[in-house]
Amino acid sequence: MRAQDPNLVWTVLDCDGQPSIASGFHVVNRLGYLIASVPVAPDHTYNVACEDLTEPDDDPGGAV
Repeated sequence: MRAQDPNLVWTVLDCDGQPSIASGFHVVNRLGYLIASVPVAPDHTYNVACEDLTEPDDDPGGAV
């Protein structure tokens, strides 16, 4: 992993149960890495919060 250009690496994170994706190498709360084909500018850092897009189950009993 260290052979990758750090400006191409994004880290998938879990921060208190909230998933997010951040540019660069991160170790704490890391779930995995993504490798981009377009680099991030060296003087920029990005952090993208991911929303839970699942709809709540209206029938917790699971009746059909």
